[in-house]
Amino acid sequence: LIKAEADAIVVSTPDRKAAAIGVTSAIARLKHDAEAERVRLVKPLKDQASLIDRTFKDVLSPVVQADEVLRRKILDFDVHERRVAADAAAKAERERLEAEALEREAYRVAEAGKQDVAEQLVETAIARTESAVVAQAQAVTPAKTTVTPMGAATVQQVWSFELEDLGKVPVEYLSLNKVKVREAIRLGARAIPGLMIHQVDRLSIR
Repeated sequence: LIKAEADAIVVSTPDRKAAAIGVTSAIARLKHDAEAERVRLVKPLKDQASLIDRTFKDVLSPVVQADEVLRRKILDFDVHERRVAADAAAKAERERLEAEALEREAYRVAEAGKQDVAEQLVETAIARTESAVVAQAQAVTPAKTTVTPMGAATVQQVWSFELEDLGKVPVEYLSLNKVKVREAIRLGARAIPGLMIHQVDRLSIR
């Protein structure tokens, strides 16, 4: 009904304007009274919710801290294991390549008639091969999921970011702090680079 009345009012004369102001003023009082009643009804619930939130936060604080400590230790261990596996794999590859090079050199030396030197090279190549096998056995990347009788944990590698230089971040990844802008304008700012500060008409009803 009130929406239909607002739609029907045509502000074309001072009297019509006065009538529109009267209706708008009544609407403002209605909104004010409704908001006051809403706050009165909601405030005890919010106070109770805040008390519950604080209580649970205090009670769970050591639990949350313990969780963070253990998660960090588990992830650190996983990083260490992956590094050990990567180092072992790299060592295995180096030893394998060295063994192949020694075998080729042994063949070349043997053809040159230096049998003793060739045999020494072959022995070294065998040792390198054995070392490569041992290193390869150690190059075991930890499983992503570990299952225990008490539960299971999965380590996932996800992409994240850290801020290095805000000035170099493309503008499409930045957002305007409208609260700070409005506060600056309220305090007298009339020129902010990149913004057009201007006045707009706003109706105040009492």
